This record gives sequence, C-alpha cells and structure tokens, in this order.
Amino acid sequence: MNPYTILGGILVWGASLAGAGWWAHGVGVNAQKVADQAIFDRYETASREQETAANNLLHQKEQELIELVLDREALTNQLEKTHASAQRTTNALRGELAGERLRFAAREDSCGKSGGSTSRAGPDSASNPAPALVELPAEIEGRLRELAYDADTLRDDYALLYGWSHAVKCSAASP
Repeated sequence: MNPYTILGGILVWGASLAGAGWWAHGVGVNAQKVADQAIFDRYETASREQETAANNLLHQKEQELIELVLDREALTNQLEKTHASAQRTTNALRGELAGERLRFAAREDSCGKSGGSTSRAGPDSASNPAPALVELPAEIEGRLRELAYDADTLRDDYALLYGWSHAVKCSAASP
C-alpha cells in the first residue's frame, strides 16, 4: 500500500471525526439553547403572571385606601360640623345666661341657721315667711360661669374626639 493513501485515509478519517464532532457540538448547543429557552419562557410567563397579580392587588389596595381616605374625610367633616354646632350652642347658652344671677332661697331652720333650698322663692305656707334670696358674690359667680363654660367646651371637644376614635376603631375592626 501506498503510504500517501494511508496518510490520506487517516486525514479523511480525522476530518470526518472533526466534522462529526463539530456537527454534534452544534446540534448539542442548539438543543441546549432550545431547552434553556423553554425554561426561560416558563420563568418569564410565571414572572408576568406574578407581576399582573401584584399589579391587580396594588390597584385593589389603592382603591381601598382611596375609599378609606374619602370615608375618613367625610367622617371628619361631619364630626367637625357637629362640633361647631355644639360650640355655637355652648356659646349661645353662655351668652343667654350671662345676664342671669346665681341665687338661691335661704330659709332659717328651727336652730336659727340658714340652709339652702332648691325650691323657688316664695311662701311655703301661711305660717312660713318667704325665704330670703341669697346671691353669690360677682367674683365667685364669674369663676363658676367660667368653670361651667370650660366644662361645656371640654365636653364638646371630648365628643368630637370620642366620635372620631370610635368610628375609626369600628371601621378598623371590619375587614
């Protein structure tokens, strides 16, 4: 046999091995690319589904928050109107009672001491004389009026805060 034929055969056989390896490598790489792309497509689909679900949940929660804010604003407005009305009433009563004097009927008991009475001034019977009217000093009367006004104002403020906190507590408890 001719050494060139043997060498040519070995070269052809080596070239065929190299070509088959190159072809197999290409097929393997392409097959892996297809498999990887399928995995990436599944992840991308799952990611899009999660993103869509998250966006829907976000929009739902945003809408709930907007509704809650609007409810709270309406509640606050209503409570402020009620508070303003209560303050007007308190101020009107203060103005009406400003000219009135604080007095009570005093009568003498059997020991000669005077005692307060919650009944109106006037004779109880023919044998009892009319009780004397006792007025408080102006300074004490003024302080009592201020104390009563402060208490009424505090009551109005407390009603506002109680109404708001009770409404918020009740709405927070409901889902």
